[in-house]
Amino acid sequence: MHAATRRNLLKIKGFSEIKVDKVKDAVAKCQPAGGGFQTAQELGQQRKRVLKISTGSKQFDAILGG
Repeated sequence: MHAATRRNLLKIKGFSEIKVDKVKDAVAKCQPAGGGFQTAQELGQQRKRVLKISTGSKQFDAILGG
């Protein structure tokens, strides 16, 4: 949604200008510092912190890559 324009967001039923501002602010807070650019090293560090959860089925885990 961070790529959506303000005009496109306002076309969504139930979205007022105040809601659009809140959505844009929330998305901006989720972005990494520095405007959204991440180096490969930063991304690699982030990927190391990802936890894998088992479904209990080895075959299904293999399909999901977990």
